[in-house]
Amino acid sequence: MLHNVPNDKLQAAIEEAHAAAGLLIRDDRLIAAVPDRKYRCGTVAKPKGINGWWLVKYDGVSEFITIVYGNFELGDTVKFKYHISLKDKEHPIKKLSPAERAELQAQMDARIEADRVEYEQSKQQKASYYVNEFNQLPYCMEHAYITRKGITNLGWYNFRQDTRFNRNLLCVPFVNDRGLIQGY
Repeated sequence: MLHNVPNDKLQAAIEEAHAAAGLLIRDDRLIAAVPDRKYRCGTVAKPKGINGWWLVKYDGVSEFITIVYGNFELGDTVKFKYHISLKDKEHPIKKLSPAERAELQAQMDARIEADRVEYEQSKQQKASYYVNEFNQLPYCMEHAYITRKGITNLGWYNFRQDTRFNRNLLCVPFVNDRGLIQGY
């Protein structure tokens, strides 16, 4: 993850975590870190313990990495942050005007809405597939599980039986809050 970060910047982050919170972060673990995953490490007081913690936050838009870290010996609420910019000094981060920010926000909102619509369509397609498959199965009039549980009035439950592939499976429908079958 952090392979493209200059080694001197990573060393500075490790030294800062050591000086501020007494953490013993290994540089090979920091280089291979996965964003938003919490890692545990030793401290100066307990080098073989796991009282230290850290995680990496990555902002791809501004090409910025933040390392959040802490030491449980100092308390659960004490957190430190170390920021690393991946931008070159020759190509500084461009400040966006209010109009550019609004346009970027509109693009992000449109992507979020498109993803939501795509998710809903996918959910509906899956539900209709499973409903069609469920409706093709024969009604269950008798099954060993139903007998064992003493379930009566089978018509209320809309159980089906899957005997395909030489199996004897009891199929129970899943319904949403409107009473429509979503799967089984």
